[in-house]
Amino acid sequence: MKFKIKVSKASLLEVMSEFFGTWILLIVLYLASLILRGNEPLLVAIVYIVLIATFSNFSKGHLNPLFTLADLFAKIFSAPKDKKLILAELKTAGMYLLAQLLAALAAYLVVTRIQSAVADYQILQAGMALTADTKTQVLSQVAYANTFLDSAWKLAFFLETLFSFVLALVFLLNQFKSKATLAMAVGLSFFAVEVFTSDISGGSFHMFKSLVGALFKGGVELTNLWVYLVAGVLGALMAALVYVAFDKLSKVAKK
Repeated sequence: MKFKIKVSKASLLEVMSEFFGTWILLIVLYLASLILRGNEPLLVAIVYIVLIATFSNFSKGHLNPLFTLADLFAKIFSAPKDKKLILAELKTAGMYLLAQLLAALAAYLVVTRIQSAVADYQILQAGMALTADTKTQVLSQVAYANTFLDSAWKLAFFLETLFSFVLALVFLLNQFKSKATLAMAVGLSFFAVEVFTSDISGGSFHMFKSLVGALFKGGVELTNLWVYLVAGVLGALMAALVYVAFDKLSKVAKK
């Protein structure tokens, strides 16, 4: 039995846009972990603004599974009985999520290739001798997976869920406005959120970034991965519910 998957040129363009946009985004975020030892809020904001403004010309400009899930949930909640619409949205969301996941893997592999050269540069810049022990010590400080104190997992989960909700809602409320407005809204929201959370919960807000980093790192990072995955899904779900409620109330108010 043969199975054929039909992909239109428009869908292929969207998938390519999501892949390359997410790939560039995560290369920068992983490099921030390598060079800056963590998320730099202003850098995160600028990267999101530039990439969403650029790649939203070819796709919905998600570049993040949080936004893809929020958009999917919102479409399902707004028309729960429209099976044709739901199937179409599931197909689109599936393509977006697959592209984002593959992009995360590709970005991680690229950055780990760069890792050795950057470590050598940092050692020489610090005026230390370039030895195997020194290099091992420098590389041991690099963490691509998001982390938090085990004793503060409840706080980390609360913050990741709360601000995933905020970010997803900001995206949904601005997705049909101009590309510049959407990019600025998302980018500035990320700046504010990273300032509050990066030192406490690791400031993930990108499930595939955390997933890939934890899978390759293993250990505690893999054990704590559920916090970022569950928080992301819950945040997207709550944002979709609130967005649909806003949408219905606005339609009633206009009558």
